[in-house]
Amino acid sequence: MAKNDGLTSLLPKVVDLIAGQDIPIIAAGGIVDGHGYVAALALGAQGIGLGTRCGDLEMAWRTFDKMP
Repeated sequence: MAKNDGLTSLLPKVVDLIAGQDIPIIAAGGIVDGHGYVAALALGAQGIGLGTRCGDLEMAWRTFDKMP
């Protein structure tokens, strides 16, 4: 694998590597909308991880401030 392989090139390799094992594949990084979600699922992921981009949203910080 090259240093700058992205999610779309790495995910199928990981899926092939993990094939036959009971390990869920969760894609994360660079997924910013529904298109990226669908693409990750099409490439073999069982789910996706999102969240870091939300840290830039004012609403996210207002919600965070209200947490116990």
